[in-house]
Amino acid sequence: MRLDFAVGALATLGQTDDALGLLALSKSAVPSPLRGRSFLYQPATAPLRHDPRFWKFAADQGLVAYWTKRGIWPDFCGVEMP
Repeated sequence: MRLDFAVGALATLGQTDDALGLLALSKSAVPSPLRGRSFLYQPATAPLRHDPRFWKFAADQGLVAYWTKRGIWPDFCGVEMP
């Protein structure tokens, strides 16, 4: 199964630990932040973005540095977390 489908399915089913674990094991398979519509920005993966561990993952992948350098952050960064 493709990484984006597996992570999205796990996140949708509330299996955040498993989804984040799969991402951690598959770091090289995660799309570049330059690629545009990454599966990490889709509604199915919203539970991951609400988890504090997502930010460590985003920093490790270079996403936070990329967003900081551009000065443009994804829409979900401006949403208050529950």
